[in-house]
Amino acid sequence: MTFYRSTIKSTYLYAVGILLPFVSIVVIESIGKGELRQEDPVVWGRFTVSSVSLNSYFIFIGYLFGTAVTQCLTDVTKYNVGRLRPHFFAVCNPDLKNLSCGTESEPVSFSLIELFKYLF
Repeated sequence: MTFYRSTIKSTYLYAVGILLPFVSIVVIESIGKGELRQEDPVVWGRFTVSSVSLNSYFIFIGYLFGTAVTQCLTDVTKYNVGRLRPHFFAVCNPDLKNLSCGTESEPVSFSLIELFKYLF
């Protein structure tokens, strides 16, 4: 089985994952809040911004936070519960002749990390 480093270019990943949601949020907020009606600007610190810009900013920050939490939980779950990928043996080429998994009556169970350390 062939091993591919990446099947999707990072540029496309960032464009779809960050840029597309940002543009969608701004467009939807503009349509919903009526940017064309010239709403009163909002003073935020030293800056004067439109209410649409401020709402879009807060929504996008919430989106980024949700994305970061989801990514962290996914990675933690994958590393603690996950299995080795199908191409693991093709890429790592472990020595399976020296592997002993015990007997039928007393099998030895390995965690994936222990098995990886044992094989290499």
